[in-house]
Amino acid sequence: MFEVIGYTGTEHYVDLHGCLSDDILQKCLLQVQKPLSSAVLGPNSTIFGYCNKSKTLQQYHIPEGTGSSKTDIVQLTPQQEVKGHPLGPASLLLSPHQLWLASVGKDGLLCIRETSSLDKYLQIQCHTCWLGGVRTVSFCADSQTLITTGLNDGSMVCTQLRIETDGSNKANEATQYGQSMLAELEKLQSSENPILNQLPEWNPPRTGSALEHSEETSEKKWRVDVTEQDESYS
Repeated sequence: MFEVIGYTGTEHYVDLHGCLSDDILQKCLLQVQKPLSSAVLGPNSTIFGYCNKSKTLQQYHIPEGTGSSKTDIVQLTPQQEVKGHPLGPASLLLSPHQLWLASVGKDGLLCIRETSSLDKYLQIQCHTCWLGGVRTVSFCADSQTLITTGLNDGSMVCTQLRIETDGSNKANEATQYGQSMLAELEKLQSSENPILNQLPEWNPPRTGSALEHSEETSEKKWRVDVTEQDESYS
C-alpha cells in the first residue's frame, strides 16, 4: 500500500473496496454521438478518439469548467473528423512530446499525424492484414522511433522517423524533449539510488503452502536421520 504525505491512514483517500475515493478525484461525464473504440487525452483539453462504426478519427475539446458537477453530462461534438483505418478497430497513442498522434489497426497500417492538424498523415504498412494487423504500438522517449508488434505474425517492427523540410522543427523539438527527459530521469535515479541502497533486504512472508512444504521437508529429513541412527545401533 502506498502512502500519501500529509495523511495518516488509508481511510482518507481509499474506500472500503481499495479504490481511490471520489473526494480526491475530479471526474466529469462526457458523452459523444457515436461510440469510440479508442481515445487519448491531448494537450489543451483536447481528446482524440477513433470511431470504428464510422471508421473516422475525431477531435474533441473539453469546455472550461467541466467537472464542477459530478452529475452533469457534457455533450461533445467533434471539432474535426477525418478518414481513419479501413479495417478496425484502431488504437491511438500520443507521442511523449504530445505533437504527434499514432494510430494502428487490423489493416496493419501505422499512421502518424500532427496533433495540430489531422488532415495530413504519414502511413506505413508494418504488418499484414491477413494475420490480424497490429497489436500494440509504442513511442521511444524522444518520439523519433516507434515499435509495433503484430497480432498473429510473431513480428516486431521498429520504425525510425526521418523528417525533413517542414517537419524539421518538430523533429528538433522531439529530440530536445527526449534529451531533457533523459537528463531528468538520470538526475532522479542518482538521487534515489543512495536511499534504495540503505533499505533493508526485503524477505517476503511465506505463504501457508510454502510453510507447510518446508515443515514437511524438515520432518522427512529428521525421520531419515533417526532411522539411520537406529540402524547403526542395531
